[in-house]
Amino acid sequence: MFAFAPPPVVGLDISSSSVKLVELSRQKNRYRVERFGIEPLHQSELKTGALPDMKTIALAVSTLHKRSQSRSRLAITALSSADAIIKIITLPAGMSEEDLEVQLQLEGGQYIPFSMDAVSFDFAVLGPDETRSGYDQILLVASKREAVEDRVAALALANLDTKVVDVEPFALLAVHEYLATQPGSPAPGQTVALIDIGASTTKVHVFQQGQPVYNRDHGFGGDRLTEDIMRRYGLDHADAGRMKRRGGLPADYEREVLYPFVNNLALDILRSLEFFQSSMPSIHIDKAVLFGGCALTPGLLEALRNRSPLRVSIADPFAGMDLAPGVDANLLRAESASLGLACGLAMRRFA
Repeated sequence: MFAFAPPPVVGLDISSSSVKLVELSRQKNRYRVERFGIEPLHQSELKTGALPDMKTIALAVSTLHKRSQSRSRLAITALSSADAIIKIITLPAGMSEEDLEVQLQLEGGQYIPFSMDAVSFDFAVLGPDETRSGYDQILLVASKREAVEDRVAALALANLDTKVVDVEPFALLAVHEYLATQPGSPAPGQTVALIDIGASTTKVHVFQQGQPVYNRDHGFGGDRLTEDIMRRYGLDHADAGRMKRRGGLPADYEREVLYPFVNNLALDILRSLEFFQSSMPSIHIDKAVLFGGCALTPGLLEALRNRSPLRVSIADPFAGMDLAPGVDANLLRAESASLGLACGLAMRRFA
């Protein structure tokens, strides 16, 4: 029998500030980065922290897809944890998938604060419930159907077919689990906080032995630094963002703007972890992994390590991967942490 590779698929991370694309291939259990890219969204949408309208997303996706020269018309994207309900429930063991689906359709209202007719949902059997004989633990993920349909429709406007709509925490977990298999990686901790630091929102996802136990969005991110630069030097949003990334700011930038921002961001992140610990004192976080465009802010990793005994690292989603000819290794390295979610979504092709 011949083994055919699954068709190429692009992972698309759609946020309030940009669209990010990653396409992977795999041979002999080794990934290769075929292409990647980032397309900013309009400044007017950046200030709200909300997703832009469907046409704006479609235009950005189409532009990015064409620039990447991908031949794939299949895409995998994700809902944010704020748009999804993630619960672990228990149901009688031994039920078929069909019976489980019927049971959830009938009784899902116990777990989801919406009519089941208005939601899309999926589930997975995690295994026996150790505290309740004869029952299985079931991972239930649900979202308002319109949130899923909006993303599918936006990709359709960009002439892409949606293969899967995932949920962001699980895509980041896929990257974390991949990195744990790389030579020289430390032994994986039982409980990990995956912290995605974006433009306007920082998302904290805690997994215990691969199962979700906590998801929360916090209203701080890299835009705060952009706004500090604008106020300090009288720049508009576009120039401040460009100079933040590429340099060219006055000599006092690090002392007067960057370092205060980094210190405040580190304190905000640690406060968010303390909030988790106070709400779930029985669970101890073994380590934290940083994702997102702001994760590589100079001095942030050191500030976190200096203020906390927690093991903190910055994710390099492409560690151990080969690069296709034409992939800019330096640019990929510079953008690696911000591409973590898109990389995790691209991995779904091989799940």
